[in-house]
Parts: sequence; structure tokens; C-alpha cells
Amino acid sequence: MAGSKALSNITFLCGLGAFIIFVLLIVFYVMVRNDALEFSTALSIAQILQPLSYVMLAAGGASVVLGILTIVMSSKNRALSKPKAIVGMCLGVIPLIFYIIGLANMS
Repeated sequence: MAGSKALSNITFLCGLGAFIIFVLLIVFYVMVRNDALEFSTALSIAQILQPLSYVMLAAGGASVVLGILTIVMSSKNRALSKPKAIVGMCLGVIPLIFYIIGLANMS
């Protein structure tokens, strides 16, 4: 099939995007905790990062769902890259796990 590699590539890119946003959030958190940013600067950056955290959750969830779909479909279509889908799923599930842990610690 012509575009059959697209599913595994999208899975990987969603997982990678979620992980990159997760790393940005961690770096911002560490900088704020260590008083490396002024309050006004931190507030401006936080207004940008808040919508990105929702994008991170959506991309992480999409990578998990698409990764499962890719793994199931890879037995019938050899063009799909099962390792790339697994790596994408792993990269996407890491932010989701930390988000759930953060929610559990808030209560």
C-alpha cells in the first residue's frame, strides 16, 4: 500500500511531540522552583505552556491509541513499522503516567 507507513510515523510523531512538551514543562517547573525566572516572566511563559499541556495529553493519548492500532494491523501489513509504533507509544505514555501521578498527589 502506498501510504501504509503513515500510521506508524504518526504514532511516533505524536509520542515524540508529547514527550518534548513534557520535557519543556519539567524544565519550566525546575526553573520556577529555583527562582531562575522573575514572576512576570514566569507568568507569561505559564500562559503559553498551559494550552501546550492539553496538547501533550491529546498527543500522548493519540500515540497510545494509534500505537495499539498499528501493532494490531502490523501482522496483516508488513509495511507498518512495529518498533516505531512501540517507541511512539512509550514516549506518549510517559507524560500520561506522570500526569495521572500528579493528579493523584493533588488530592
